[in-house]
Amino acid sequence: GIDFKLPLFLREGRGEYKKAKLKITETNLELNAKRWQIENKVRSYFTEASLLQQQLNTVTNMYNNYNILLKTEVLRFNNGESSLFIINSRENKVIESVQKQIELKVKYFKAKYAVDWAAGLLDKAYFKYWVISSLSGFTLLGKCAMSLPFSLIKNLLKFHLIVAF
Repeated sequence: GIDFKLPLFLREGRGEYKKAKLKITETNLELNAKRWQIENKVRSYFTEASLLQQQLNTVTNMYNNYNILLKTEVLRFNNGESSLFIINSRENKVIESVQKQIELKVKYFKAKYAVDWAAGLLDKAYFKYWVISSLSGFTLLGKCAMSLPFSLIKNLLKFHLIVAF
């Protein structure tokens, strides 16, 4: 003969249904957690980039002010009121501020790149940037090289610190 079974209370079917419902709920919670994680990562990178932008503005102002001090000191030297030592110290401050400006631009563009990476907005255009070689390898500098003085770019190219590709 034929055997036919029908569960009287349908407990097994109800259990499977609740199990599937819990799995869907768990998957939705994991998805929400991942969204929060990505959103927090984007926010932290964005905050870092905006803070670096503020620092870059401050360093740019410092560079401009050091340049003004240098020009004034050269004028005083030409009038016989200053010494070569003071001019050299002013020139060193200008050079240090340019170096700091370059370092901050590298950090800023890396942070800006990280924001786009975390948000999933990367494009092939990002790979057509200027590159500065460092001890640890290559670091993205970005298009900020265009805003540097041409003489500085020429010197960096001479010493193979900037490579275009």
